[in-house]
Amino acid sequence: MPFARRSLLLAVLLASTPAAAEVTLKSQAQADLDVMRSRAATLGDQGDAMRMLDRLTRDGGRDPVVALQDLLGIGRDGKLPIRYQDTMLANAAAQRGQILAAILSADLDNDGTVTRDEVTRVLQVGRSNGMLGDLFLKFDTNVDDRISPDELTAAVSAAGEDMASRQGDRVSMIGTLIDFDGNGQITQKELDRAVAALAAQSAPIEGAEVVPQAVDPAPKSAASCDVVAPTSDALIHVVSGYEGNALANVSIGGQDRVTQTAELVIEPGDEPLYLFVASYELVIWRLTGAVDRVERIVVQSGSGSSDIRSGAVTGIPAEKVTFVAAGACLKPDWEDKNSDQVADSLQGNLGRAAAGAFVEYTIGSVALPSGKTKDSGGSADGIDLVFSGGKRFVLTEDGMEEVETPKAGEEDAAIQRELNRFHPGGVVKLDPKTVVSAYPVEPYVVLPQQAGLAQLMEQGLIKRQGNAFLVLQPIPRFPAGLHGAHSVSFVLGPDVPLPPGDPGHSSVRDANRKCLVRICP
Repeated sequence: MPFARRSLLLAVLLASTPAAAEVTLKSQAQADLDVMRSRAATLGDQGDAMRMLDRLTRDGGRDPVVALQDLLGIGRDGKLPIRYQDTMLANAAAQRGQILAAILSADLDNDGTVTRDEVTRVLQVGRSNGMLGDLFLKFDTNVDDRISPDELTAAVSAAGEDMASRQGDRVSMIGTLIDFDGNGQITQKELDRAVAALAAQSAPIEGAEVVPQAVDPAPKSAASCDVVAPTSDALIHVVSGYEGNALANVSIGGQDRVTQTAELVIEPGDEPLYLFVASYELVIWRLTGAVDRVERIVVQSGSGSSDIRSGAVTGIPAEKVTFVAAGACLKPDWEDKNSDQVADSLQGNLGRAAAGAFVEYTIGSVALPSGKTKDSGGSADGIDLVFSGGKRFVLTEDGMEEVETPKAGEEDAAIQRELNRFHPGGVVKLDPKTVVSAYPVEPYVVLPQQAGLAQLMEQGLIKRQGNAFLVLQPIPRFPAGLHGAHSVSFVLGPDVPLPPGDPGHSSVRDANRKCLVRICP
């Protein structure tokens, strides 16, 4: 056989081997990642696209498909291709509807006009979705304590356009990054290529060490309630809540995710315990006491079947822990009046109802099986705070009153009070090596929410200036979870670059007061 033909045949054979195919796939993934990075560098303003791409490629704890679907709002029903511009418009319309619904939820007399008195009454009975007070203060531009139908129409239209612009930026940028053929549609093939490209990103999160886990780091969350059945003599107990009352010093699945924690104190006894714990927020459950009684703990987190957030556990061997998808086994609840209903809800999945169920909105420390509590309670201590235009308002019996700005020298105490209000349990220090999770566990570079603000203030990197935080020196990243009532205003000092991470709903301005993010009231 001529040498040239033998060489050609050898090349074909080599190309058909698994190793060669793997190299080709890796090369394609790297090339696609380079394309995404290149497009990100030319899109957006102040690096928005680059930050979003960085979040996608470096948040190793999330399934990349879920991350892309969450950002784009596409493909959740498997129907691809889809025009991401249509997604943008639909999302913007939905945002306008939410604004309108939030305001009209206070139109108690159905006359088309919303008054301050009506808003206060709705807030007092706890029927607000969190937007009402802020929107009323923002839309009552003539400060006459009422929003007329004409004012409401104009306000919703203006706010909708602003939100559509922000939403359009996000969807258009990310859509453009993974629309490899540039035809305005995202296909399943393009989604798969994007996921492969994200997997090719291997750089660790800057400043944080990813701690190897004793269990398989691949997500173990299941789409159905596929769990090991309890033994015949085991007592089944359920703990269900919205959140933990403390922050953890470690992150589950990425620096931009807020990780909370709660304690389960196992009381002495002879019967084995089969525990089922469910929460909406991401919670690390700390097991203490007679933990040898626990034959298994099943962890469910999130609110829907497509919302797989997982959770984590400490104080018990990994082989006794099972993670299930959100909503897979029971519908979480956080009203104690529904505890019997929660206990009965496992009948179909476990063969018998739970012996008891502890249900509470915020969970601090719960003793099992008695259900005795310590340091539990609402994270806001029964106080509703409303943020608007950089100002803070507190709901009182007489209506909404502005909260005074801390005086000089009181900043540290003020931020500590805010941290205690949101998280009465403070920050709990955990060893990442002891945390059993379906996702990577790593120390926070900057603690979440008000704990992170306090940390940066203590380090001398930021200081409070009126109702804003002045960033004096470059900070490692924004604290995670600065959304809603946790949001603040940042002003960057001269020559201070825009920090990495997600600022949430916080406003960020440069030294010349130019807005650097999508939200600047």
